[in-house]
Amino acid sequence: MKQILLLADADELPELTRLFWNASSDARVQGVSTRAELDAATQSPAPDLRLVAFCTDVIVPAAVLKRLPGPAYNVHPGPPWVRGIYPSVFALYRGETRFGATLHELTDKVDSGPIVALDEAPITDDMDRLALETLARSLVTNLLIRMALPLLTTDSPLPHLPNVTWVEMC
Repeated sequence: MKQILLLADADELPELTRLFWNASSDARVQGVSTRAELDAATQSPAPDLRLVAFCTDVIVPAAVLKRLPGPAYNVHPGPPWVRGIYPSVFALYRGETRFGATLHELTDKVDSGPIVALDEAPITDDMDRLALETLARSLVTNLLIRMALPLLTTDSPLPHLPNVTWVEMC
């Protein structure tokens, strides 16, 4: 079983930790919320450590990624075709009909690692930004719930979704 180093907002760490405990009562989760805490927690990482970033604005430095014993993962709102900051705003502006949440490997370039999981839902005509943000939060939370056990128990890198890649923003 992997030890999870969970990078998320400090206020969210208790509830997110429970999601992993619900997946496995043996889950070992350490929460961090700042770059300094992340750096300190990865100075001498355990061989079973797996970093999972959840809806964080902390950019994980390449030096941290290199210290980790395997791939790190990022879970965030926004599908591969609407990437970057404020994906709900861009989705509405561009008239997208679907939105999603993405789990991908972290690399030294933001939103570029292989995609592991994707959950999608339709954007209805009556959705404004608040409604889409609410949908996004539900999607990203449910994606983490669905993927918590594989993140904990899969020793090798998680399988990548075939034929799902990042789309460049115009």
